[in-house]
Amino acid sequence: MQAKTAGIFRESFLLTASRIWAQVANLILLLAAVRLLSPAAFGGFSLVSITILIMHQAAETGWYEFAAKSEAAENPPAELFWCGAGAGLLAMTLVLIGAAILSVFTGFNEYVIVMGMLSIIPLFGALTAVQIGRHTQRGQTIKIPLTSIPSETIGLLVGIWGLHYGLGVIALGLHKLATMLTIVISTTLWGGWLPALKFRTEQVREILNYAWRLLLARLSGFLQHYGADYLVGALLGLTEVGLFRAGGRLAGSVSEMLSEPLRMMSWSILPPAHKKVGREGLTSVLADTLAIALMVAMPAFVGLAILSGPLVALLFGEEWQASRSVLILLSLSKVGLIFIPVLTPVLSMKGAEELLPRVMFGIAIVALVSLAAIGWKSVNAAAFSQLLASLIIASALWFPFSKFGGLRPRDIVYDFLKITVAVAIMAVIAILVRDFILSGAWPQWLSVAVTPPVAAIVYVVLLIILRPRPLDRLLAENIDSSRPFLQRFKGM
Repeated sequence: MQAKTAGIFRESFLLTASRIWAQVANLILLLAAVRLLSPAAFGGFSLVSITILIMHQAAETGWYEFAAKSEAAENPPAELFWCGAGAGLLAMTLVLIGAAILSVFTGFNEYVIVMGMLSIIPLFGALTAVQIGRHTQRGQTIKIPLTSIPSETIGLLVGIWGLHYGLGVIALGLHKLATMLTIVISTTLWGGWLPALKFRTEQVREILNYAWRLLLARLSGFLQHYGADYLVGALLGLTEVGLFRAGGRLAGSVSEMLSEPLRMMSWSILPPAHKKVGREGLTSVLADTLAIALMVAMPAFVGLAILSGPLVALLFGEEWQASRSVLILLSLSKVGLIFIPVLTPVLSMKGAEELLPRVMFGIAIVALVSLAAIGWKSVNAAAFSQLLASLIIASALWFPFSKFGGLRPRDIVYDFLKITVAVAIMAVIAILVRDFILSGAWPQWLSVAVTPPVAAIVYVVLLIILRPRPLDRLLAENIDSSRPFLQRFKGM
């Protein structure tokens, strides 16, 4: 039993490490790219990259999940492999047609070359999804990080090599191609699966129906994550896409690091609370979960906005200073979206999972409509539209939390006010520290190094003084648990 537990812990650790490394590797390449490319070149590549990513995700949707849920004693049906290959080939063909259309309107340029070069990625992605799903089905998840970490590393090295030798956006394309080529080869050769060609109509229909339902559920995610970049490109141009994408990528990295732990925490505490203590207990735990989310997210994103100037100068360079205001607005917009990961377990507990795609689609539409309404004026207006959309979305999320979680205004208002006051005071101190350093003869990196720890100390002290309920309960539990030890210590 201990050996099995240790194995699960090792696999979980490696899976988490592989995801973190993937984020770090992509961020390193992003920083290298913006240092060497103009905003327009980076914006053009971003649109091509997003197109490939959408086709990649569409081509791979469903195959991993279907393989993973198959009977462990058998291989998945052979039709699954060939359905995945067919979906990948279809997506690759659509990308090649898109590259041909692009060449008609823009000429044969580097973006057309990259799009054609990356057209094979959806095929690689679909085949990889099948192989990884089979590894999961057979209890061999350890193979996933052991193939993805080297693949991300090889891709990063290829991308940096290409940027060093002046290949520009083609280097970024080579990075993606090298990553996917390595992972599809390694997952196939290391215990991979190449079944004989079979075509049983009922089996194919079952597989395609399953994949189609998942694809429909993910369409709203595609709109939410990538629709804004396309719309900025259509309304404003490539330079503005580059500025918008660069600022959004930094804010998005912080958001991704906070959202995943919040999602895991929500799943681990909300369903047990609902089973043990019913609706009233769920309401209390839900209020605490939302307060903790705000307690962590608000200072992080406000701090990122405060340090936007030094960060852009240090990471991107002077040519990208226009993205500073974009980073400020997009960072603040992420505060209102931090509650979205909590929604899924709440709906799931109440048997209302079918509402989730509609809710996510509504969130995406709000963001895109706001962008179309006021974002056409400038890239700053586009970023401001996302801040406005996040306020609307955060307000709208009240209704599902109230209906399915029993949340009432008195459950969260006082905690939210205390956290907001603490963050406001912290922000004033952080701005004073930042400006004091920048006004002197000290280097800009010193403000990035000194301001966060000072702000964190101030914020923690303010939270201890103001005592929001989740923190108050935590401190009370720690005090209660330490009393026996203190009594024994006094008796010595």
